[in-house]
Amino acid sequence: SACAGFPLLLAGSIRVAKASAQGREILLYRVLPGEGCVITGACLLGGVPYRARGTAETALELAVLPPALFESLLDRVPPFRRWVFALQ
Repeated sequence: SACAGFPLLLAGSIRVAKASAQGREILLYRVLPGEGCVITGACLLGGVPYRARGTAETALELAVLPPALFESLLDRVPPFRRWVFALQ
């Protein structure tokens, strides 16, 4: 489904994985506090859903930027834009 917003992880750990063609789970990366989700950023920027799943590994504290706010921050806040495009 389409991304509902861009998560900013404040505490905890999220495991991001994708299912292979054989049904096995492939770990793509982990998101830690202060980091952003590359796939969510790409989904919001491109307007295309991506078949990956984020699973909380620990208790989480996060804020979610709605898509309109995410786009507005990209347009108006250069440090935020640079941070998003530098996600790895």
